[in-house]
Amino acid sequence: MTENMKQLFMRQISHEIRNSILYRKIFNFLSVKGLDNLSIKFKKDAEDEMNHSLWLQDFMEKVNEIVDFIPYSPITEQITLGNFAELALQVELMTTEMLNEMLQESYEIGNSVIITEFLLGTMIKEQIEETEKANKLNDQIKNIGEDVKFLQLYDNTIEV
Repeated sequence: MTENMKQLFMRQISHEIRNSILYRKIFNFLSVKGLDNLSIKFKKDAEDEMNHSLWLQDFMEKVNEIVDFIPYSPITEQITLGNFAELALQVELMTTEMLNEMLQESYEIGNSVIITEFLLGTMIKEQIEETEKANKLNDQIKNIGEDVKFLQLYDNTIEV
């Protein structure tokens, strides 16, 4: 694994941890607003994001690389009823961009096949699903708007 690829892995680990914390904040916000099913969805998403960081850490250990954590950037986003779904979509789009950069690095530098397979078969496969879900949720919330009554009706349709 090249030094640059190691740095990209470290950055991704930090990013996934930050995503998890942001999703926990959204979970808390939605829970306080009485949107129980949406809040549970974001709690699960937070757990998934933390698992992604663990997948990356486990992979680095598997290929005998030391995991050196990079601090994640502080969470400064203000969460509102009008932007929580958009924030989630932005996070997922950024994650997709970062994973694609890792994949490009793997192709260009000729890192081992195991790295490319891990990125394509595990991380990017999962990311495609998450981005599609975030995009769908964002579209639905934009159509509903910020009216709590309508959000609560929508919340009741979500299966958890």
